[in-house]
Amino acid sequence: MEGSKRITEDILSQARGKGKELEEAAKREAQTIVHAAEIAAKEDLERRLAEAREKGKQLLREKVMKEKLALRKEILELREQLVGEVMEEVRRRLQEFTKTQAYREWLKRKLSEALSVLGKGAVVRMNPSDAKLARRLIRGIKVEADLQTIGGFKASSSDGKLLLDETFESRIRRRFEDLRVEVARILFS
Repeated sequence: MEGSKRITEDILSQARGKGKELEEAAKREAQTIVHAAEIAAKEDLERRLAEAREKGKQLLREKVMKEKLALRKEILELREQLVGEVMEEVRRRLQEFTKTQAYREWLKRKLSEALSVLGKGAVVRMNPSDAKLARRLIRGIKVEADLQTIGGFKASSSDGKLLLDETFESRIRRRFEDLRVEVARILFS
């Protein structure tokens, strides 16, 4: 029996040794798995942080661009407002100009030019106060006092095929873009 006891002890000893080896192998494998999981988690965290940083940078760029656009729009609106104020001042001064001798001379010269181009029978449309002035400046002129304008006139040939528009409003409108650019250049450069 002693022999079988010894065999049993040897088997148990070998089993304990194998168990320890298996336990050590399992611990090493568990450590490897945990280490791999830690590395994967760290890489995932770094990737997420990089994505979050990039998204933050993109949001910042978008916000800065939006603010720049809003500021540009505000500046353009302010410029347009200032140009509009200058144009209103131009209209006011033109209204004052219509009361001067220089306006009478300009009106006589422009009417004479128009009548020479449009020929006999030309019809001139003006505001009522300018119509009175035109009748005094040029004898025999056909004037209709039915135009709402600061100053100037519209003239057409007797057959209506030719039309000249020398109202201040039309002259400003024709030159508005050039005037607007020039006023903006003066104001903002």
